[in-house]
Amino acid sequence: GDGGVILTAGGFHDKLGVLIQAVAKKMMEIGTASIDSVPENYYRIVADRLKDGLKNQAYHSQPIQQAKYRFTEITKRNGVFSPEEMLTSLEELSREKICNIVQELFSCCHAEAMIIGNQTPEDA
Repeated sequence: GDGGVILTAGGFHDKLGVLIQAVAKKMMEIGTASIDSVPENYYRIVADRLKDGLKNQAYHSQPIQQAKYRFTEITKRNGVFSPEEMLTSLEELSREKICNIVQELFSCCHAEAMIIGNQTPEDA
């Protein structure tokens, strides 16, 4: 669905559950301990890539794609932001501002899972 965090893993390895647990644990740890839990170089790399993508989306996409963004903005009233709005917000964001954001983000969420294969209810 829109506006969520999705963690997907696929395959048939018996250690897939261990991988999911490790990734989910790391997702929960990032940004919770201190500002050092999000290294400056990681933040800069991710922010720069996101900024480049939003600039391309906002200013260099094909007219049909721009029309699609505008149509989505008009038809979906809540939770849809234009690439320009997201770019403006990103420029106001800093590494310091995202400290503890994971706790804030996940404090009002619930988890859903679909597990297929040789997993017991305890493993799920």
